[in-house]
Amino acid sequence: MSDADKKLNVCRVATVPIAVLGHKHQFEELSEIGVSITLVCSKGKGFEKLPQNDLLKLFPIELKREISPISDLISIFKLFMFFKNNNFDIVHSNTPKAGVLVAISAWLAAVPIRIHTFTGQRWVSTKGLKKHLLVICDKLISMLNTHSFTDSHSQREFLIQSNILSALNSSCLGRGSFSGINTEKFNQNKVNTGAVREKLSLHSDDLVIGYIGRIVKDKGIDDLVEVYQELKEENKNIKLLLVGPEETESDFVDKKTKEIILKDPNIITTGHVSDPENYLGVMNLFVLPSRREGFPTVILEANALKIPSIASDIVGTRDTIVDGVTGFLTPLNNNDALKEKIKLLLTNKELAKKFGEAGFQRVNKEFSSKKMTSLLATSYLNLKRHSHV
Repeated sequence: MSDADKKLNVCRVATVPIAVLGHKHQFEELSEIGVSITLVCSKGKGFEKLPQNDLLKLFPIELKREISPISDLISIFKLFMFFKNNNFDIVHSNTPKAGVLVAISAWLAAVPIRIHTFTGQRWVSTKGLKKHLLVICDKLISMLNTHSFTDSHSQREFLIQSNILSALNSSCLGRGSFSGINTEKFNQNKVNTGAVREKLSLHSDDLVIGYIGRIVKDKGIDDLVEVYQELKEENKNIKLLLVGPEETESDFVDKKTKEIILKDPNIITTGHVSDPENYLGVMNLFVLPSRREGFPTVILEANALKIPSIASDIVGTRDTIVDGVTGFLTPLNNNDALKEKIKLLLTNKELAKKFGEAGFQRVNKEFSSKKMTSLLATSYLNLKRHSHV
């Protein structure tokens, strides 16, 4: 990077630390190649774990995830003053709420390049007034920013067709994903599966169907539990591993599903974990029957560990799996098809191994974090060079 390029001054904004932690390798890699990065988010759980160095700084500003008119106005003012006082070349947001607050404040502060990364739309699975308001928010984000990224090509096409994005001012980097896969972390030779197997009381003959993510309806947990119950009647060695936090009661799974999860000893729940790679490593198969996604990076993380995946054939998810090569895509809300593919990969070890190897090769070729960071840095520089401000 030239001396002129090294002056690139970027502010990245998200609502909460957890929305940043999963991508900290990208921020570290950007700082290593000379980009000055300032991370802004609420000072909540995990904030102290965010990286810092001479070119990577942290600044806390309270950004609430839910609508809070007075608090939101205060946040917009604080962001506006922060942007005005720091002369950023680029302000780049992710997460929906941060996207709205940052779009308004960065536009008011006349930041030359304003970017948001769309990572999935909540309004896809909502109805009525709430859906209408969420669509308006996405349109506002797109309108006030100078450029928009999506983390998958199918999502970009969907948002253009939905009149949210303009084809001219939007793009998807490489083959997709937000920050790529840290192949040093998600590495078969480095994961510590022994400790996890012991902690979860897993036996050598157990067949583990795994899931990592929020335990909510939109992720298809109700369907996954139903299919698991049918499969365990055929094979008592099957276990279901659910890794991730529960959400609020309104977003949680059906009452019947919750009771099954609590009572079935072969359904293992862990809550949020700081080392997902070690939990992925004990899975025979990763399953994501989600109803909406942006680009589920966790599928590629599983692939990096040579674990085959099955997921719903929906916008975003279909960019992560090559159907019949690295895993299977199944029709949304088709539990019979989901059951059939899970059963096939649990019983056909040769096919599962073949899919795992193909996924591993694809991740290392197309989705490494260093490759995605390089593409992002190049995009930043191109946007700066073509900026008329």
